[in-house]
Parts: sequence; structure tokens; C-alpha cells
Amino acid sequence: MLKGRGRQFRLATVLRVRKRQEELRAQALAETQAEIRKTQHRRTDLVELQHVMLTDADALTRVNFDAADVRRYFQYERYLARCVVDTDAQLVELAGISEDRHADLEKATQKKKAIERLEERHDEAVEADDRYWEQRTNDEIAAGRAYLARRKDRL
Repeated sequence: MLKGRGRQFRLATVLRVRKRQEELRAQALAETQAEIRKTQHRRTDLVELQHVMLTDADALTRVNFDAADVRRYFQYERYLARCVVDTDAQLVELAGISEDRHADLEKATQKKKAIERLEERHDEAVEADDRYWEQRTNDEIAAGRAYLARRKDRL
């Protein structure tokens, strides 16, 4: 019967490393997705502010037409429009990063699962070995009892 190190899963350290790598990849993906959500909220806020600025400029031109104030409103609105475009570009970039990190996570998960399958096979082999030795011990005990029973009958 094997005992000690021979029965331990030799790749246990590799499995721990693979699990940690998967956790890190999942964390990186989650951080990217959080950044995407934050950027989407910022874009929404910019678009709302842009709409408010245009509404205010429209109201200002109806009440008191001061060309300098209207020009400032529209300059600010153009600035907000550029910010929206920049935010859209950032969203596209983050989406690409998210896809890459998702692919990395899938690879890490596959590598971890491969080691886990090896560990399962190892555990099954150990259990089979245990059953073999238990059966062998039970057979020896039964054979010994049968021998003693025959011996008693002869005496």
C-alpha cells in the first residue's frame, strides 16, 4: 500500500497557481467591466449636460440675445461634444481590452480545469488502490479464518 508522498497529487502546487491565475484574470476582467460602466455613465452625463446647455442657450436667445453669451454656450457645447467623442473612443478601446481579458480568463480556466481533471484521475486511482488493498486484506483475513475453522474441525 502506498503511503506518504506517493499518494499525494504531484501537481497540487501547479493547481494552486492555475487557480490564482484564473482569479487574477477574473479580477482584471471585472475591473475593466467596471471601468466600462463608469465611462458609459460619464458619457450619459456628458450628453445630458450637452442637451441642457443647448436648451439654456435656446432660452437665452429667446429672452435676451447677447451674442457673447450665446457664443460661450455653443463653445462649451462643442467642448462637450468633443468629450463625448473621446468617451466613445475610450469605450471602444475598453471593449477591446475587455474582450482580450475575457479570452485570457477562458484560457486560464481551461488550464485550471485540465489540472483539476488530472487531480480527479489521481484521486480515483488512489481510491482504487485503497479498495484493492482493503479487499486483499479482507481476503487474507477470510482465508486465515477459514484455515483456523478447518483446523478446529480436524482437531
